[in-house]
Amino acid sequence: MNSTFLSVCMGLIALGIWVGVGFLIYTLVEVRRASIAVEALAYRLGDSLDNFQRATSGMFQFATTMRSGWMKAFEAALGAASTIWKRRERSHSAPDDDENN
Repeated sequence: MNSTFLSVCMGLIALGIWVGVGFLIYTLVEVRRASIAVEALAYRLGDSLDNFQRATSGMFQFATTMRSGWMKAFEAALGAASTIWKRRERSHSAPDDDENN
């Protein structure tokens, strides 16, 4: 009976190892397929790299313009005008206490 128990345990261990090897093979095949797809995507993106570089260069130039002194002055003037406009609207829309009494 002891040898039967050991044989069954060894068979289950061997079955577990085979299942693990099968899963490992399946995983490696999927990784290979994914790497082939990534490689194809990289080749396609390599063709459009010039367009991407031009677009990012344009965005960098725009950001540089936004950080310039003139844009900061314009931003300050716009903020001041907005504050004055909001205060003006509040003073016209608030009811006067003298009129209600």
